[in-house]
Amino acid sequence: MIERRLRRSKKMHEAMTRWLEALRRERGLSAVALSSAEGFIAGSGDVDLEWMGLLGASRRRKEVEWNGHTLHVQPIEVPRLTLYLVATGARISDEGALHGIRRIL
Repeated sequence: MIERRLRRSKKMHEAMTRWLEALRRERGLSAVALSSAEGFIAGSGDVDLEWMGLLGASRRRKEVEWNGHTLHVQPIEVPRLTLYLVATGARISDEGALHGIRRIL
């Protein structure tokens, strides 16, 4: 995660996008998105990230089929809100990745 540390941002959306991009590259994923039931927050990859994130958040299932991809959905509890981390290729559920998201928020 050295890249993220060199490319910090004080803007939440920019910092979250960089964190998700680093996760995507590190883990060899096609795409990753973060959404709430109310809307898209950030993402990284070459797909319709907003739609991918919202689809994962709205279905509230562990896996969702979409455009030939399996979306792996991981809920993340933060104070007064549930977020959904949606990834193609593999589920992201380890505490290191989730802690980074909570830290940025």
